[in-house]
Amino acid sequence: MLRQSVRVAPLTALVVGLLAFPASAQQVTTLDEGTFRLLEQGREIGTETFTIVRRGAGDEATILARGEVTPGPGGSGEMQLQVQTAGTLRPAGYVIRITGGEDQTISGKLEGRRMRASIESAGGRGQNVREYLVSDGAILAEPRVAHHHYFVVTRAAEGASRIPLIVASENRQVFATVAIGATESVHVAGRAMEARRVSIQPEGDAERIVWVDSQNRVLRFEIPSLNFVAERTTAPS
Repeated sequence: MLRQSVRVAPLTALVVGLLAFPASAQQVTTLDEGTFRLLEQGREIGTETFTIVRRGAGDEATILARGEVTPGPGGSGEMQLQVQTAGTLRPAGYVIRITGGEDQTISGKLEGRRMRASIESAGGRGQNVREYLVSDGAILAEPRVAHHHYFVVTRAAEGASRIPLIVASENRQVFATVAIGATESVHVAGRAMEARRVSIQPEGDAERIVWVDSQNRVLRFEIPSLNFVAERTTAPS
């Protein structure tokens, strides 16, 4: 639950409208849903709950990912995220609401090859609007949000080894080298599962490692240099 209301700016309202499926006869399919337990330095710091659904198929498909990162006891900072892709996983828009400390709403809408982003702070302190270039094949993946890496691995499975990553919370794009490794065994809620190990190395940032099943569903996510781990609380069905 957000602790403080955030004034909705025109761009935010536009993006919120975008991040919803219109009434349609096309089937909506759940690609993945679940909860991650978040740990740092071996200490539990919160949870990440998410759902990823798809409407339509092929190049006409639209995917909507919704997630919420909730701090544990004694923690601070809550994040609510929505991302919508169009066609080939390209982000059409996003909204990120951050509470705790300086509350912010960050929203973006793709216009041609540019992302038009709005950053608004709570308390009526105004709105900043920025634009940045988005390369072909770009994927939105927040550094510490596990379920966003479903999109990265799906792109890599198509043969891409150098992928542009949109870091929405920082209003920028970086390139990452992605390598799909061997199949390993990982434990999910006490159950051993076969998973592909994928290394994601953004330029100028920490390596991320993700383990996914045959449907690219994230089973485990790590940032080794930060001792940050996201592990699923139940196996995907």
